[in-house]
Amino acid sequence: SPSFSDYRLKATNFPEEANHINERIQMLFATVDRLFAKTAKTIKIDPHTNHLVFMDGEEEIPLYKLSSGEKQLLLILMRVFLMEERPYILLMDEPEISLHIEWQYKLFEEIRRLNPNCQIITSTHSPSLFGDGWEDKLVFVEDLIRPQGGWQD
Repeated sequence: SPSFSDYRLKATNFPEEANHINERIQMLFATVDRLFAKTAKTIKIDPHTNHLVFMDGEEEIPLYKLSSGEKQLLLILMRVFLMEERPYILLMDEPEISLHIEWQYKLFEEIRRLNPNCQIITSTHSPSLFGDGWEDKLVFVEDLIRPQGGWQD
């Protein structure tokens, strides 16, 4: 799968797609900045290294210094973003681990914003992952498991 750098290179290699690519990158950055707003951290591209960096005011924070929850959130969003709105199934096992409760509540909404064609399959113990508007999209495992005695007609 492509890296973020590969994705950015497409804007150079395919000038006709440059505007769309740059708009999507700005959407990703706006999403990350919105989620990180309470931490006062923002994301940007370092013009010297061409790498993603976080800023805390004027101070640059290397990605490895982010908390485990911040790293996890960034990895999930980046994976979804790099699928470029293509149909995609995202499998996640307990994505709420290490995530702040507010991020849990907003995670699926932000995933859908980055890729509306993403189908999410997850196991979780956290009902806070499902914000408003998800009730008709949930399927519970107990509704799929065959009873021990078999199906009754």
